[in-house]
Amino acid sequence: MTKINPVMSTASVFALAAMAWPFLACALLALAATPLERAMRTAWCGEAHISAVFFAHCPAGWIGAGALSAAAILMLMSQAWPLLALGAKRR
Repeated sequence: MTKINPVMSTASVFALAAMAWPFLACALLALAATPLERAMRTAWCGEAHISAVFFAHCPAGWIGAGALSAAAILMLMSQAWPLLALGAKRR
């Protein structure tokens, strides 16, 4: 029976969440939009300025993805270097 490493499992969850976050953020924003916001988004002059969109996602989506990616990297680094374990006790 193989032993599951909780640090690797947590880092994997963070990495998967980072990949899915931009799409989930857009979907949640679309679901929470009022009818006026939906109309403005689909109007010819209501689209976001091209500088506010990067690869079809707003900055909030990429900031969330970056934060989750950083959390995954920190989890992996804490396993590699015990000094960066952020207070976690090693056995």
